[in-house]
Order: sequence, then C-alpha cells, then structure tokens
Amino acid sequence: MTEIPKTQPMHNIERRKFSCFGHWVLGFEIYLYFGAWYLEFID
Repeated sequence: MTEIPKTQPMHNIERRKFSCFGHWVLGFEIYLYFGAWYLEFID
C-alpha cells in the first residue's frame, strides 16, 4: 500500500478506489471460474 499525498485531488482517490474494487471483482470472477473447473475435474 502506497501512501496518498494530501495534495492529490479527491477524484483521483475515488478513481483509485474504484480501480482497486474492479481488480477485486475480476479476481473473484477468476476464482469462481477456476473453482467450477476444479469441481468438474474431480467429479
């Protein structure tokens, strides 16, 4: 985690939050995809 400078505009901080959330959602979808593939593989 990098510290955010206090001089940074608020919209940049919001965009960074949204970007982190987007990466989290993408990671979760990949996790679900591989989980389903694994269940099919062992079945």
